[in-house]
Amino acid sequence: MDDVRESIDMFGHTGTIENILIGIAYWLAVVVVILFVFYIVVKINNWRQYKKNGKLEKEDFLT
Repeated sequence: MDDVRESIDMFGHTGTIENILIGIAYWLAVVVVILFVFYIVVKINNWRQYKKNGKLEKEDFLT
């Protein structure tokens, strides 16, 4: 019975691990958003360059 109590008591000491995982998830989300915004900006810039030079072949520039 003492082993069960010790096991249950150990679940209460996961605060630091939880904070680390939340921090990792936060920064991973920040990196994904930055990469997505960069991707959209590059696509729009490429579309503008092709349109400016008259070399636009596709109507849908996001594909």
